[in-house]
Amino acid sequence: MRYSIYSILLVILLQLLWVAAESNGWESSGSWHRRALKVSAGFPVRCASYTLVHTTGDVPPNYPERSQWLPGLHLAPVMAVLDALAAVAAFFGFRWFLRFEAGRIVCVGFVLGLVAGVLDSLSTIQSWRPFSVWIVAPLLILGLPAIVCFLTRHSRSVWLPLLALAVAVLVMPWMAARLEYFRPDYGFSFAASFSITWSPSAEEMLFLPLAAIAVLSIPVLLMRWFIPLFRKYEAVA
Repeated sequence: MRYSIYSILLVILLQLLWVAAESNGWESSGSWHRRALKVSAGFPVRCASYTLVHTTGDVPPNYPERSQWLPGLHLAPVMAVLDALAAVAAFFGFRWFLRFEAGRIVCVGFVLGLVAGVLDSLSTIQSWRPFSVWIVAPLLILGLPAIVCFLTRHSRSVWLPLLALAVAVLVMPWMAARLEYFRPDYGFSFAASFSITWSPSAEEMLFLPLAAIAVLSIPVLLMRWFIPLFRKYEAVA
């Protein structure tokens, strides 16, 4: 029963990670302006979306509406069925995965990555700088390895904390980028003058996290070696 509840929560978090924000705008020589904001959801394909449209000026009656930016709630039935099947498969996959210690460690890293992504997105808010950087940076550089070591203190192997760290760091930029796209300074506003679409890059989502994993592995290993609390089942020197 406990694993079933955990699996449901993990499926919900996985769905939240796939919520995306987009915006687009059209204008004609300053006589009229139309802007649309859209939020889409669904894993692994977006089956539902909600769009808000704001118009200033007189739009020509023969102006063609773009189907993907029509206002209101839109649901793709075929995609919804695929997402429902994927959610059921993810539930049973998580439930089976949680039976193993390595699987539980991966799930811990996944949740930590989501929390770290929220903190990372807060540190990039321009109006909060430089205080947010001085607060969030130590939390990520020192706090994340410490939390990883604390949550994996029951494991006998040193590789499991590194596995949790790797999963957390790989998930973090995805969560941070998703949240950043909801901010007005990233274009998600009726007053913005540019459009945004979800376009992840390999450098930000893969190469930089791999470098961060290599750097953050050092404090994890040091904490695991020198702090007895973090190696509960290992022989303490």
